[in-house]
Amino acid sequence: MKPAILPPNEPQRLQCLQNYHILDTAPTDGFDTLTELAALVCHTPIALVSLVDEHRQWFKARVGLTASETPRDLAFCAHAILQSELFVVADTWLDERFCDHPLVLGAPHIRFYAGMPLVTADGMALGTLCVIDQQPRTLDPLQQQTLRVLAKQVVAQMELHRQLEERHQAEVERQRLDEILRLQERAIAASRNGIVITDARLPDNPVIYVNPSFERITGYTAAEVLGRNCRFLQQDDHDQPALEPLRQAIAAGQDCTVDMINYRKDGEKFWNHLSIAPIRDPEGHLTHFVGIQTDISDRKQSETQLHQHVAALEQARQTAEAANHAKGDFLAMMSHEIRTPLNAVIGMTGLLLDTPLTEQQRDFVETTRTAGDTLLTIINEILDFSKIESGKLDLETQPFNLRTCLEEALDLLSAKATEKNLELAYLIPPTLPLQLLGDVSRLRQVLVNLINNAIKFTAEGEVVVSVAAVAPPEAAEGRITLKVAVQDTGIGIPADRLDRLFQPFSQVDASTTRKFGGTGLGLAISKRLCELMGGTLWVESTEGQGSTFYFTLQLEIDPHPPQTAATAPDSLQGRRILVVDDNATNRQILELQLRAWGVEVVTLPSGAAALAYLEQNHPCDLAILDMQMPEMDGLTLAQTLRQRWPHRTLPLVMLTSLGWSQTTPEQSLFAASLTKPVKEAYLRTALASALAGQRQPVRMPPSPRPTDFDAHLAQRFPQRILLAEDNIVNQKVALQILQRLGYRADLAANGLEVLAALAQQPYDLVLLDVQMPEMDGLQATRQIHRIWPHDRPYLVAMTANAMQGDRTLCLQAGMDDYISKPIRLEELVRVLSRAGDAPLAPSAVSSAPALDLAALREFAATLGNDSSDFFDELVGAYLTSTDELLAAMKKACHPLDRRALHHVGHTLKSSSATVSATELASLCRLLEAEADQAPLDELVSRVDAIAIAVAQVTALLQSTLEN
Repeated sequence: MKPAILPPNEPQRLQCLQNYHILDTAPTDGFDTLTELAALVCHTPIALVSLVDEHRQWFKARVGLTASETPRDLAFCAHAILQSELFVVADTWLDERFCDHPLVLGAPHIRFYAGMPLVTADGMALGTLCVIDQQPRTLDPLQQQTLRVLAKQVVAQMELHRQLEERHQAEVERQRLDEILRLQERAIAASRNGIVITDARLPDNPVIYVNPSFERITGYTAAEVLGRNCRFLQQDDHDQPALEPLRQAIAAGQDCTVDMINYRKDGEKFWNHLSIAPIRDPEGHLTHFVGIQTDISDRKQSETQLHQHVAALEQARQTAEAANHAKGDFLAMMSHEIRTPLNAVIGMTGLLLDTPLTEQQRDFVETTRTAGDTLLTIINEILDFSKIESGKLDLETQPFNLRTCLEEALDLLSAKATEKNLELAYLIPPTLPLQLLGDVSRLRQVLVNLINNAIKFTAEGEVVVSVAAVAPPEAAEGRITLKVAVQDTGIGIPADRLDRLFQPFSQVDASTTRKFGGTGLGLAISKRLCELMGGTLWVESTEGQGSTFYFTLQLEIDPHPPQTAATAPDSLQGRRILVVDDNATNRQILELQLRAWGVEVVTLPSGAAALAYLEQNHPCDLAILDMQMPEMDGLTLAQTLRQRWPHRTLPLVMLTSLGWSQTTPEQSLFAASLTKPVKEAYLRTALASALAGQRQPVRMPPSPRPTDFDAHLAQRFPQRILLAEDNIVNQKVALQILQRLGYRADLAANGLEVLAALAQQPYDLVLLDVQMPEMDGLQATRQIHRIWPHDRPYLVAMTANAMQGDRTLCLQAGMDDYISKPIRLEELVRVLSRAGDAPLAPSAVSSAPALDLAALREFAATLGNDSSDFFDELVGAYLTSTDELLAAMKKACHPLDRRALHHVGHTLKSSSATVSATELASLCRLLEAEADQAPLDELVSRVDAIAIAVAQVTALLQSTLEN
């Protein structure tokens, strides 16, 4: 069997067949009659009207056959429609196309077939009129001609069927449209909106239809409106602003929506919300307009009342804000006016203390000085509060390390905690991001205030600071919400007085102020600062058991954190360390930190427990002992360990409070001694050093804090110092450093106070913050040069900006020297020595060697407690990061990426300054300053110069490591 091929116009043929809507329809007399006539004329038992679609042949009429259809690949008609004339197969057994055909070999046993194609007027063969016999035979010419004529009649019947079907469908569609139209008419009539239709083809656009709602809204009947222009609803009010856009839209045949005033038939005015839309004929010509109107008088009245209410509220708000600003300005003015004479009191008492006095006189003067300092602290708090109240406090955004910020805050207060024998500790989860962007000074201010309060109101026990992330940082797209808790074991706060805690100028009760001092502003200021930083501040407390102050703040995660070498050394991995401390919090903090470094930790609460543990011969690589423990302190435990196991080389690390001085025999017991609260970097270095030198334990100074404080510097370079700084935390830091160097400094909060202080008494040195309110450091410097052109103090700029252009700007303003914040001890000592010796005019850019190796070793020894491992680790990390940064710097030039170039220059500047590569750091400062605007060729020259300097510094550092 050979199936028939597809006609060349098969897609068009199938579409034409579908257009007749005849497939699968019921039998029809016309088709049946023509089929019977074909069978009679041709004397065949079977006759069919067969239509061939995509997969079958379907019989519209049939004689002598019960099946209604057969598959197309079995259809004789599929061959017939490929012909233009009558298709005849006289004997299927003798035709190779059909001799093995299933319908030949099986029922209905076709031996003869003759089919005439059913061809439409446009030439599409849709099927056949065919006759079939079980005997071979032929058709005479008359029979053939009759079959052709009958086939044309079948096509005519199909065409008639199509026309009837189209008429039927048109009638159905007309009925559907009539129903929709009746529904629309009912909807228009029932609409609560007024609907009006006008004829745009007639002059003056007259009304031809209005619905009942239009009659109800306007009071006019349809008979009174038809044929008129809608302008009559405006009466004489033709100058409304909404009318002009309405007229323009009608003239242009466009949509338009306006709110306008109309008048009812009885003359009552109402607000009409009118929307018009054009109607066009099939050719696009404008024929009508449909208008929908809504009475919005009630809404307009409500809007008017709302606007009046909002205006009243706005007036009240402006009045309240003006009063609030006036209050803030008054507080700021009063703070300034009070502090000006107060600075004179403090300054004069300072001068008196430098003169010969009797003991009684000195006691009087020191008491006055202390009272003045206390009063100045109060005034500073009032000024800070007034800045917040008047909206003049601006937050800075700068990169900082969270751990460093917290440790600096604890450093300021650790001595006070030691005086009261309080445990001071902090906990930061190892997974918490540390490199953040925000206002580190204000964060430190909040921390210092809360920790100071906790120490103040705690007689015994501990103060613990813990930090956690409120939500995973990756969920906030580069932002993190921190939750900080400051927990103490102090006196607690009664539940009925918690609501007064954060109110300005308020404390729990009057006796609190008398007993502990303070203004009651600290917590109010801290709460406002937290709110400015996207968080809040609250407290949970139980009277007699202690309090926990919580605060949250939102910060950005630094997208380009500096390269650091803060990971734990491999020597700590897998080691077992014994922690002996009676304080459970300290044990928990140390355990979490050590486990984060891969250390196996065993914690015990007492010396007796430690001895019992070691008696059982448990392996242990190192022991950390707390000095202050009941019954058996850390020193006694260490002596007992050495006496009981003289040959056991167990390195010991002591944890102690400030002020504990070791004798030489005591020092020999320990590989290291660390001051609490223990800083992570010091602990990591101490443990690595102790484990690396078990046979010859590494000695560390009693305190990990810098040992470069020269308490006699003030004796060698005596001078009167004025510190101009408006930030309270920065004041405390600077005063603490100066005090440890033997100096006593007076305070000023802005340039105006500096001028007032200099007018009252002479000073040898003025440390000037560049950015201060009312008058900044640069303005103050120019005024000092103008007022005291010859006999003036040594002026030193202090600023958080460390760009080369900033230094030049300060020197051009008349500054004698320049130091950047945070203040580094060696820089301040240099300035003090230079100012106390002989002020010299500094050059704009100081020359420096490629690498100050002595300064680097001194810096590494200070931070690493004389451990050579820390020096090697620091230098190794710098060399690794420098190669990557230099490559990134060159990549940022081709193609030019100014933002990346600025960031890489800043990062390399910071790390180079850390390792005392001063010249390289200066070159990076210039690149950082010029990255945003300088031409590409100049930037490339800068990068080339930096590459040369990097090669010099790298060679010196590598040579140092090898030696």
